[in-house]
Amino acid sequence: MSEVVPFQPPARPTPPPRKQWSAAQGRAHSEDFLLRTCADWHVQRFEQKKIWASTDLETLFGTNDEHVEPNLDALGEMANREEILAMARPYTANGAKELLKVCLGILEEREAEFCTVELPYMAQGPVLEILRNVIRALDWAPTKTRIGPKNPCLA
Repeated sequence: MSEVVPFQPPARPTPPPRKQWSAAQGRAHSEDFLLRTCADWHVQRFEQKKIWASTDLETLFGTNDEHVEPNLDALGEMANREEILAMARPYTANGAKELLKVCLGILEEREAEFCTVELPYMAQGPVLEILRNVIRALDWAPTKTRIGPKNPCLA
């Protein structure tokens, strides 16, 4: 009765191996984030255009005496996305093309906004056409074409 039974503590479970991220996987993740942010910027842009159009309808393009302030929340969201994209770096031709489309959209809005007054320098002349030409040229490149150095430390 007084026999001692040897007690062995249960073995600790081995944790699953840690996933090692390669530089290519990191770039692919940041490229995915870049593309999603660009798409979200376009969504916010069209949402703001829709708001402006409905405001024009409510005021009958300014002929109605009532003053309606348009909602500018989407414009603020666009500005937030622009701040994020200002720090983004594309790693593929597709990422570069989408980032250039956002730049083109920003400049087109500036041009439309200032069409009755003197245009800012960047929204006049060949800048918009240069951007359009680069985007058209990138349309022919395979979307996964890597741009920049293979080693991200060299960038």
